[in-house]
Amino acid sequence: MSPSSHRFLLVPLLMALAWPAAADTITLKSGEKLEGKVLEETATEVTVEYRASASIVDRRTLKRDEIASIAKETPDIAAWDGIKGFAPGQNSLPAEQYEVALRSLNAFIAAYPTSAHIEAAKKNAAALEEEKKRVGAGEVKIADRWLTQEEAEKERYQINGVIALNHMRTQANGGDLIGALNTFSQIEKNYSGAAVFPDAVELAAKILPSVKATVERAYQNLKTEALGRQQAAPQTRTELEAAAKRDEDAGVAGITASERAGLKWPPLNIRSSKALAKIAEKLAPETTRLAALPVAAMRESIAASEAAKAGLATGDLDAAASALQAAKVWEANELAKRLTVEIAEARKVAMAAAKAVPVATPKPVEAAPVATPKPTRAECAR
Repeated sequence: MSPSSHRFLLVPLLMALAWPAAADTITLKSGEKLEGKVLEETATEVTVEYRASASIVDRRTLKRDEIASIAKETPDIAAWDGIKGFAPGQNSLPAEQYEVALRSLNAFIAAYPTSAHIEAAKKNAAALEEEKKRVGAGEVKIADRWLTQEEAEKERYQINGVIALNHMRTQANGGDLIGALNTFSQIEKNYSGAAVFPDAVELAAKILPSVKATVERAYQNLKTEALGRQQAAPQTRTELEAAAKRDEDAGVAGITASERAGLKWPPLNIRSSKALAKIAEKLAPETTRLAALPVAAMRESIAASEAAKAGLATGDLDAAASALQAAKVWEANELAKRLTVEIAEARKVAMAAAKAVPVATPKPVEAAPVATPKPTRAECAR
């Protein structure tokens, strides 16, 4: 399998390495918690850098009297939080991703030999090393099932669909909803006939209401801030308006960059009304479009295709062909298209084999010899 077949999987791992898990937790008296890194502390203030969302890193300076507690994690715990997910999963990875994960795990093992997590790190490293060898030999693991190189080549389209959907799920679970929607657009463009496509449609449909709610809250916050600027003192108002303009400019830049990259959805910049408007205008039509997609028919077609595949595997070509007829309710079904060809080829092979068997010619039945009766004594005496 080519490296590009796993391109969706490499992104989340590299993002995890670029942004280590939060090491420090600041709990405010209001109940709010900020997880990130304490950059600077004075007698009266604490400056912290934290992830405000999946795609936004922010920095805040807090007054000491706002803070209820600061919990700082030890270096090995912070390091382990960033790599504890580097372990075998249901699907194999591309070779380069194993290298990245193994370097991180081995560096942890060398740096923190007395850590409470050292055995888990060693276990994960050994398991990934074993998987790396199998992948190097051309095998691919999908949903805990290992495929040979030949099987993987045959199922490449379906495998790529699975990889893309897994990436979409990772983005959604991590809060990068816009990233997940953009991945869905790529799935629809490149793998709309894969067995995972109805799952991708349903996931995208679930994401849209969350995006809508986020956009609506952000709009309300911007209105509140705009009202606050109007009521602020002249000098403060000037500073706040300049900051708001910078936010809007960043939002416009994000829209431009996403359009140049061919992405359907621009970044969800909650500080930019223009970015929010761009997303808002897409939400309703996309919701309607996804609701109209025949997901039930897709699933019916997928089930029928699997039945046809089973029939082909057992040599029951009539059953396979009959099941394949039911799969036609979803014309884009890649497996059904492939099985149509394979069943036709199997029929040709069966017919050729039948013609090649010689028909046995029955041997002629020879007449039994007529016994000549022996002469009697009387006849011999004559």
